[in-house]
Amino acid sequence: MVMLTDSPHLLAFSRHFCTDASDNCGNSEEIEFSDFCSTVLYECLADEKPELINTFIELYHSVRNLPRGENGPLLARNINILTTFYGRHNMQPHKELVPLPFLQSINDRVEAILDHQSKAALGQYLKDHVIPSASFACFLCYYEIPGLYVLDELFPKGNPSFPLPVLALRNKGKVSTKALLKLSSATTKA
Repeated sequence: MVMLTDSPHLLAFSRHFCTDASDNCGNSEEIEFSDFCSTVLYECLADEKPELINTFIELYHSVRNLPRGENGPLLARNINILTTFYGRHNMQPHKELVPLPFLQSINDRVEAILDHQSKAALGQYLKDHVIPSASFACFLCYYEIPGLYVLDELFPKGNPSFPLPVLALRNKGKVSTKALLKLSSATTKA
């Protein structure tokens, strides 16, 4: 670890990004980012994986800019793939590139950002076949909501209201479980 802490790149990263932003009257975003960078630097040095610092920073910014970024839907899909891969393979702690608690926090944060998309927006999408915003496109990608040609097979025109068991039977493997749950919650009457 002594060799890693002598790296001019790591020292510069620490000096510029891991300083206490609250001392410099930083706003809450600056303080949060500074805390995040400090945690990432510690974890990467402790695990002797300093090359992952950039990966963590990219993930942080991807999640933060998800609904307003120009590549939002692609980022949403990539985050979904990453968290699904790690979730299905139950990586051993010594084999993880990205720690599971970090991935879970990313997953939770993405869902919190995207779940502001209401049942009404999804119901409207099923009815009118219109994507109302870029953030809704992120929602569709993250939750693996399929294209309209698949949805038209699930929902006959004029009747986008089916309970989950009926959707699952009509699905025939075309739609993920995650998407079925979201579709069911949007189409069942409260």
